[in-house]
Amino acid sequence: MKVIINYLVKLFNLIIPISFIICIKYKKSDFEKKLIRYIKIKKIHLKINNYEEKLISIIKYVDFLKNSKDKISFKIVKRPKVSFITTVFNQENYLSNFVFSVQNQKLKDFELIFVDDFSTDNSINIIRKIEKRDKRIKLIKNKQNMGTLYSRYIGELNANAEYIIFIDCDDFVLENGIFNSYKYIKKNNIDIIQFHSVWQDENKISINNFSYNYKEIIYQPYLSYIYYYNIKDKKGAEHNYALWNKLIKKKIVNKAFKWIGEKYLKKKIIMHNDLIILFSLLKNANSYKYIDEIGYYYYFRLNKDSASNSWKNYTKSNEIVLGLFTNIIFLYEKTGSTYLDKYFCIFKIKNYYKQYNKLFKYLDGKELNYIIKIFNILIDSNYISKEDKSDILMYKTLILKKKEI
Repeated sequence: MKVIINYLVKLFNLIIPISFIICIKYKKSDFEKKLIRYIKIKKIHLKINNYEEKLISIIKYVDFLKNSKDKISFKIVKRPKVSFITTVFNQENYLSNFVFSVQNQKLKDFELIFVDDFSTDNSINIIRKIEKRDKRIKLIKNKQNMGTLYSRYIGELNANAEYIIFIDCDDFVLENGIFNSYKYIKKNNIDIIQFHSVWQDENKISINNFSYNYKEIIYQPYLSYIYYYNIKDKKGAEHNYALWNKLIKKKIVNKAFKWIGEKYLKKKIIMHNDLIILFSLLKNANSYKYIDEIGYYYYFRLNKDSASNSWKNYTKSNEIVLGLFTNIIFLYEKTGSTYLDKYFCIFKIKNYYKQYNKLFKYLDGKELNYIIKIFNILIDSNYISKEDKSDILMYKTLILKKKEI
């Protein structure tokens, strides 16, 4: 009987995508036919109601945003409900469409705060023109290039709304997502909520539904639920460390930046500052909730000038490795002495080395010695597994060899 049920389930999961493709073809829509090859269909995605229909609708909406020539004018909002904070560095090609996506979404009582991190292109002039028409938008300029972590901190200091979302100006805000998320977080008085996003890269477009497993509100202490709820089997929430898919109470953001401290805020971190901020938010919040809402459209590494893409060409190797180094130090110093806390630090060290091992040779002597010191402490500790100790010892040896080259 069990075998028959499993067979029927597999057959059902096969019939749905095939039926969907057949339906699209019979509609004879060139646009939809073109898009069908990008749609990534997995069994897990069927847990989102009307997954395929929602994805097609969202792609059409983003296409409308890209091609729109509309210019929106709006008077100042005295009491914004949500502060959108976005950092800018030489992103003139994306700004107009991005701003239109924020203006066109359903929540109108917002403010959009741009923090320009010393751009050298036409970004500032574009924002100033938009700022004159829409009083909900304001520009703050750094006097020198300070990095995204510090720029987001400056944005938070100037935010006036009760809730904050950090977004990137080469992406899109979707029509109803923030409005519905705001209603939910306000009604249920939750510190942080996470919603779904649509991801696009060069090969596919798909709904990224990290939150499908969790229906209940997670209360403190909840780091283990969000990172790993079962250390032994290494199972946990399907969770990413981005900030753009989260709506957060401003007072929690304020606490988080104070907890991070001036020592780290003024470090110029190009990559992975999302992790530092999110880790700090989780340490200072009291409640966290995943909700079944789609609010954001994310372009994965399509911007060749973005920080997340520059590591591939090692064009800014020293700055990138400084960010990785800072993350390791931050996590080690800020986590507690429990196995669970330190496990996350170890997990990120291993993850960084696998992805960016070629960059570790750019560490100077002082930074290298500090990393090795952390490795030695972890290896000598009594709360680290033999497997993890073995991995750390291997990374230590490999890093030392790279430094000799």
